Amino acid sequence: MDLGQVLRAISVIVLPWLLAVTVPTIARARVAVALGDPTPAVRGKVSLNPLDYADPVGTLALPVLMLVFKLPFLFGWSKPSRIDPRNFAHPRVDLAIVSAVVPLSGVLMAWGWAVLGGSLAIRGVFGHGTIAYWIIEMAKAGLQINAFFAAINFLPVPPFAGGRILMGVLPLPAARQLVRVEPYGQWIVIALLLLEGQGIISVLTPFVGWIQSAVLALIP
Repeated sequence: MDLGQVLRAISVIVLPWLLAVTVPTIARARVAVALGDPTPAVRGKVSLNPLDYADPVGTLALPVLMLVFKLPFLFGWSKPSRIDPRNFAHPRVDLAIVSAVVPLSGVLMAWGWAVLGGSLAIRGVFGHGTIAYWIIEMAKAGLQINAFFAAINFLPVPPFAGGRILMGVLPLPAARQLVRVEPYGQWIVIALLLLEGQGIISVLTPFVGWIQSAVLALIP
């Protein structure tokens, strides 16, 4: 991929990527505060500005490298928003609720991008090289990125949302065992994506496709 192609790809994905990485963190923090945990507010993690959550490596450098090396996926993260489940009235249940917000917000953003792109396409107001065409390409990227992020966040491995939801519904001894995986879970998945990408991608792809189909079916 030459420099021009990289710059074009970046121009298309920069906004949907930034929102996909940061908005779930914002939503998670705000739901945690609503359920009784002041930790995100105390740490200043309830801002609505996505740039406040951008991580130099996970949000910026890593996706650019993935584009340059033509990897079949984009992966990254935002600055963490710490929560303390001990502040919840029902720690395990409330933690599961807060965690579920992450993939669900991704599904909602995928729907929003699909609505935006679909409304422009239906009106036929675009031509190649126009701003409307560029927005439609951005909307396609937003749909794909958010569907992938939602799918990967449903993985039953903490600290991904699916793992934390599982911790909330498993018997306490099993949940305690799963907690031990949390410090390593993200790095395990990253290693699988980078070293054995096609293997884990083949698992995620049908789920990503199902999310995209479900979202597109809900376009008014």
